[in-house]
Amino acid sequence: MNQHNFKINSKINLKANSNINSKVSSEISLKATCKTVHLGGFSSELEPALVVDSGDRIEVETYTGFRIYDQAPAAFMTPELIEICQQLPSDRRISSGPHLLTGPIYLRDAQPGDTLEVRIEAASPRLAMGFNAIRPGWGSFSKQFSEPELRFIPLDLVNNQAEFPPGSGVQIPLHPFLAFWGLPRTNPLVLRFPLESMAAI
Repeated sequence: MNQHNFKINSKINLKANSNINSKVSSEISLKATCKTVHLGGFSSELEPALVVDSGDRIEVETYTGFRIYDQAPAAFMTPELIEICQQLPSDRRISSGPHLLTGPIYLRDAQPGDTLEVRIEAASPRLAMGFNAIRPGWGSFSKQFSEPELRFIPLDLVNNQAEFPPGSGVQIPLHPFLAFWGLPRTNPLVLRFPLESMAAI
């Protein structure tokens, strides 16, 4: 897992309006801060971190590592991540985690029943360091691994690869992806997926 920037193009198909893309779209950046991220799930009760119009293009910054930041090397840490992990307000903690989500992003004039189209145009790691974790009893290999393990992995962002295990000479291509995104229900939706299912390398 790593901190990422995602470039997103959002569009709403409104039942009563067929000219939704007639305006000039905006380029918008949404940084990850204590005011724009939340922990542990989706909630319709959160105030929007950003309100956009149909057709706007958004660059979204994301963070991970809320539960392991105190074990992370300096290359993984930023002042913003430290502030989030230490000072995230209680009203932005949907559950105990472990996953951080940037948002919510509201789409102006969208109504229940509308179809939303969101295109991910690009995804790129922000830092030259990621991590992988094993939690006993979780994931596809829960029976094969009985002990917890946490490894931080240096990333070669120039060649888009990582040597793993370090010093082995084995180079693994990086394929960044967006692990969680969705729409909130009327009741909070808690994310309880294992850390290892989120590995983004």
